[in-house]
Order: sequence, then C-alpha cells, then structure tokens
Amino acid sequence: MANSSSSAETNSTGNSDSKPKGKKRSLGEIIDFCAKAVVMIVGLPVRAAAAIVNQFVANGGAGRALVGGILFIGGSMINVSSTVRKRQKAC
Repeated sequence: MANSSSSAETNSTGNSDSKPKGKKRSLGEIIDFCAKAVVMIVGLPVRAAAAIVNQFVANGGAGRALVGGILFIGGSMINVSSTVRKRQKAC
C-alpha cells in the first residue's frame, strides 16, 4: 500500500522528519533557497505569458472566443464602412 510507506516518511503533523524545526540551515541550503527564489521570480513572467498563450491555443478556450469575437466585429465594421462609401459615391 502506498499510504503505509509515505506515512513512515512524515510525522503526525505532515512535516518531513529530515529537517528538525530548530536546526539552522547550512550555507548550501541558503544558496539553494536563494537560487530557487531567483529562478521562480525570473520565470514568473514566462509562466504568465505561457498561461495567456495557452488560452488562445486550447480548444474551447476563452481567448479563442475573444479573438474570434474581435475579428468578427472588426470585419463587420470594415464591411459597413465600405458599404457606406459605395452609397456616398453613388449619390
């Protein structure tokens, strides 16, 4: 059973037993934490852009419907504009 092996790795509060709460972190752990924080901060705009792009490429995504609606309205406006110009020239 998977639950019995994972319960041996964690204590009753769910914290891992590998690091006691009162122990100071070593220099390597501090550098590791800082490196992870820098990577997360630098990667945040990339993740945000990827999430936005994903909305446009996913089937049934809200972004696809938005772009379709904008293109439809824009095409309708161009069509109306050309029709009005033709009628003005005819008069």
